[in-house]
Formats: sequence, C-alpha cells, structure tokens
Amino acid sequence: MMNISTWVFALMTAIRVQFGEAPADWSDTYGETAVAIAKGCESAPLEGGGRDWCSMLLVDMSWHESRFNMKAVHDNGAGFGLFGMHAATLGRKVPEDALGQVQAEIELLQTSFRICRKHPMDERLGWYMFGSNGCEHRLELSKYRMHQAARILRANPLDVTVARE
Repeated sequence: MMNISTWVFALMTAIRVQFGEAPADWSDTYGETAVAIAKGCESAPLEGGGRDWCSMLLVDMSWHESRFNMKAVHDNGAGFGLFGMHAATLGRKVPEDALGQVQAEIELLQTSFRICRKHPMDERLGWYMFGSNGCEHRLELSKYRMHQAARILRANPLDVTVARE
C-alpha cells in the first residue's frame, strides 16, 4: 500500500525521468515538496479532478517552473519558489516553505479556475498563466500544462489501496 506523499514523490521522479534529467542539487528537498503537495491537495483539492488531479497538476507546474526547487528565483527576482509565484499576483510575500508555497499556489489556481469558469477546463489556467487580467491570454500554455498533467496522471494512476496519511 502506497501513501499519498509517496505517490506524489513517484510522480516527481516520473516527470524528471520523462524529461531525461538527473536529480538536482536540491533533490534532498523532494520529499518535503511531495509531502507538501499531498497535504495541500488533500485539504483543498482543485475542481475538475480532486486530490489526484490537484497533485499531478502541482507536480507538473513545479517541474516546469523550478525543477522542484522551492528556493528558485524567477523573472529577474520577481518570482520565487516551486511555482515561480510573484508577490504582486499573490497579494503578499511568497512563503519560503514548501507547504506555504503549495497552499498559495492552490489559492491562485482556484482563483484562475473561478475567473475562467466560462472557459473549457483546459483553458482555466489562463488568468494564472498570464499573471491576472482576464482569461484570454496564454491559453495554449494553459492547455499544454493541463494536458501534460492528465497524460502523466493516466500513466501513473494512484493505487486504489492508497493509505490516508
């Protein structure tokens, strides 16, 4: 029986291997990131697929934004952490810890899903991907991220006997 954070860690490994990259210098933090994603998605799953979908989307997004580096600096210092969050978009300082970053990311994704609710599900990251100002921008990137997450989830389904943490 696999617990949820172990499954998330396996997803993180699967995506890293899929892109042919070796473990990074910060790979010792992958476990903390996996636990944070599992806890965040367990307590506040995203619309459209629940905990499993939320976990896979966060794994995919944190891979593309930071290669799972919770201390990554983005956009000439404007973005920070696992998801390259900007304090201006978040409305406060980006948390430094993995769980805080996951919770803030879920908050931003929920905002994007709500603002873009009239769009098809795979375009509901439009607000998030553009950094605000409506849902009409960066729709192709939204579709790519949503479809990438769905492909990886199909290839790595959560075992139905997973233990609750």
